[in-house]
Amino acid sequence: MKNKISKKLKQASLVKLVLTTFKILFLWFLAIFVLYLLMEILPGDAATNKVGKEGPEAVAALQQKMGLDRPLSERFFRWLRGFCLGDLGKSLLSGKNVADIIKTPLISSLSLALIVFAGLVFITIPLAVYSGYYKNTFSRLLTKTAVILSALPEFVLTVLAIMLLCMKLKLLPVLSVPGPGLTVWQNPVSMLMPSLCLWIICSVSMFRHLRVMIESYAKSSYVKEAFLAGLSKNRVLFVHLLPSALPGIAQIMASTVPYLLAGSMVVETLTSYPGMGYTLIQAVYSRETPIVMGIGSFLIVITIIFYTLADLLAGRSIREEEIV
Repeated sequence: MKNKISKKLKQASLVKLVLTTFKILFLWFLAIFVLYLLMEILPGDAATNKVGKEGPEAVAALQQKMGLDRPLSERFFRWLRGFCLGDLGKSLLSGKNVADIIKTPLISSLSLALIVFAGLVFITIPLAVYSGYYKNTFSRLLTKTAVILSALPEFVLTVLAIMLLCMKLKLLPVLSVPGPGLTVWQNPVSMLMPSLCLWIICSVSMFRHLRVMIESYAKSSYVKEAFLAGLSKNRVLFVHLLPSALPGIAQIMASTVPYLLAGSMVVETLTSYPGMGYTLIQAVYSRETPIVMGIGSFLIVITIIFYTLADLLAGRSIREEEIV
């Protein structure tokens, strides 16, 4: 009997895994196609940007050379085939491999994300847990600050931080450029301003969700029973509440990663940080479709994977809440 139940559970898990995989692939294909379509809808193209001043004949000749005169479906599926074979194509303007172009910005953005992620784990989560569990003046101050900051758009938050820290106090450089021939790790100062702005942006959203979740756990029956048993407030937090809240915390962290990627485009553009967000915006302006598709495909994969992971963790969190 146990073997039959175990076999059915394994089959159900396998079916769920296959369905989840197909869901991820379908969403990725749909998002990639929409991205390609949006690039086509935008006025102008790479050929017009490069030789537009030389007349229509020069533009038409370059369009034919770049393959831009071919039907949209043919160009899209040619790019898709190359992507599946590990070839991201070449830049329309420079002729360089897209993989070589986005390699350095990818490292820069991942470095920035790593610093911000560490800040979220070691600063934002403890502050949110404190604010949701301990009711005092400091926790109320944290909550009110988060509410005020959440009312400001990401663009405004970044501009205000630059004006205060860079222009008023002159603590950090306005432009986060590492320098000619240098990587961001060779000039770590270039990461300070964008990482700080991005941490603030992500923390504001994450803090509110975590605080509400911790408040709900603090009102649960098993926490009240722990208090009635004579346990101290700190012991209840670390022994009973936090272990139960870990799946929910992990779910919020997973859903924050796509938000981090989206916020990086705003921050990198405003601070001129040479990451993927900045490179993507520049590629859109130049109508460099292969570069946009190369960066976009990576961002879309990361977004879908982490949102799927967040959904799975949310389901586990709900089941654990029902148990306790």
